[in-house]
Amino acid sequence: MAFVLADRVKETTNTIGVGTLALAGAETDFQGFVDGIGGGNTCFYVILLVGGDEWEVGIGTVADAATDTLSRDEVLSSSNGGALVNFSAGAKDVFVVHPAGRVIFDNANNDVVIGGKLVLTPSPIRNITAAGGITVTHSHMRVQGSGGVVDVTADPQIAVGTDGQRVIIVGESSANTVRLDDGDGLHLHGGSVILGLHNNITLFYDAIESLWEEVDRNAPFSEKAWAFMSRDAGSGTNYIGGFYILQNGTSDFIVPQTLGTALASYAAHAFLVAGASPGSDSVIRVSGTSITDQGVRTPGDTEDLSFPSTASISDYRETPKKWLGEVAFTFISGDNTVVYNRGFCKYWDNNNTNFQVVGFEATWLGAQNDDNPDIKLRYHRATGWIFNLGSTPTPPPELASMVADHGTEIQIKTAQEGAWKRDNLSQNMSGGNGEGTIIELVTTTNRTYAIGNFMLRVRPR
Repeated sequence: MAFVLADRVKETTNTIGVGTLALAGAETDFQGFVDGIGGGNTCFYVILLVGGDEWEVGIGTVADAATDTLSRDEVLSSSNGGALVNFSAGAKDVFVVHPAGRVIFDNANNDVVIGGKLVLTPSPIRNITAAGGITVTHSHMRVQGSGGVVDVTADPQIAVGTDGQRVIIVGESSANTVRLDDGDGLHLHGGSVILGLHNNITLFYDAIESLWEEVDRNAPFSEKAWAFMSRDAGSGTNYIGGFYILQNGTSDFIVPQTLGTALASYAAHAFLVAGASPGSDSVIRVSGTSITDQGVRTPGDTEDLSFPSTASISDYRETPKKWLGEVAFTFISGDNTVVYNRGFCKYWDNNNTNFQVVGFEATWLGAQNDDNPDIKLRYHRATGWIFNLGSTPTPPPELASMVADHGTEIQIKTAQEGAWKRDNLSQNMSGGNGEGTIIELVTTTNRTYAIGNFMLRVRPR
C-alpha cells in the first residue's frame, strides 16, 4: 500500500452517514479513484454535499471492487469540527485534493513552511564499491560496503550533485562499512568518516566549489585509556600518551647541533622555537632516520623547517616527519643571527583525525606520600610556545591541571586511592594538522604512584 497523489480524480457518491463511500463513477473529463490512485492505496480526499453545507477533508483508502469504495480513515478537517460528518441524503462530489495543512510552500518572508513532518523516502540499500563510489539517488541514502569493508577511492567519492542539494547517508552494516575521506569533491570537517550500522552523515552540494560539504554527523563518544606508574628512582616530570624532550640551551646551527641519542626509538616530531624575528626568510634542516606511521624507515632522510621574515619570537615549527635516534639541525640559509630552542614531541592525535576533547578521568593508587604532585592535560599545538634563551622552551598552557582544580587537596598518600575528573571540556583539536594531547605527571618523590589510569573521552568532528 502506498500514499498517492494524482490529478483530475473526481467521482460522485450517494452514501449517507459516517461510513465508507460507495463510488458511483468518474465525472466527465476526470478519472476515477481506482484508475488515478489505485486499489489498496491511500490518498487525500474531499467530500462535498452538492448544494449543502456539509463537507469533509481527510485521508482514505481506495478499494477496487464490483462497486469501488473509499474508506474515511482519518479526518483532517470538516464541517463537524474536525470529526466524521454524518452526511445527509443527496449527491456528493468526491475528489482528490492536497490539503493546505499538508503543503510545503514559501511564505511572505520567503521561508519554507512544512505543514507536517518531513519524511525522506530511503533508497534501497546500495552496495558500494571502492572504485564506484556513491551516486545520490535519494535524499536518504542507505549504504553498505560491497562484500566487506570498503574504503572509497573513486574520484569523486560521491557523484556530482545539484546546487543546494542535501543528502543523509546512513550505514546499514556493522561489518560491511564504507569509509569516506576528506578530499577533492568532498569536504569533511571532522576528518574521515566510517559509515557502519546506524552511523550517518549529512551533506549539501555547493556547485560553486564543486563539492559536497559536511553539515553534521552522528558523533558517538569514544574513549582512550593509558595506564601509568612512577619510576622507582626519578621524581620530576614524566609523560603518558606522548612526551616532550626539551633540549636545554639554544643554537643558531651554523655549527650543526644534535638532538637525541643514537639508536633510541623516539618516533617523534622534531621542533624549533625561534628566539627572534629573522631578518630574512630562514631555513634550518633536520637530518636523520625517519619513520612513518606505516612503518617505513628511511635512513639519511632530511626535512627543512622554514621561518619567514614575518615570523616572530617564540614562533614554533615542527617536522611532519617523525625521527628515530639522533638527529642533526643545520643552518641552511637566511638570518644566521637567530638562535632557537629545540626538542622532540610525540602527542596523541586520534590517528591523524580531527576530534573534540570533552572530558577525562584519572584514578590511581599511591605508593609514596607526595605533597606537591600535579597531573596536567596538555593541548599540543603550534601556538602558545615561549622561547627561553639558554634554557628549554615552555610548551603551550595546559588544558587542565589537577592543582588548579583541587586547590590544596592535591596530595598523594601511600596505599590510598585518588581521582581527578573533568566532564565540561569542548576543545577541538586538528589531529591531522599537528595537534593532540599529552598527559604530564609531576612528582616530588620517587615512586609516587603505584599504579594509575588516565581515560580521555573524545568525539569525532
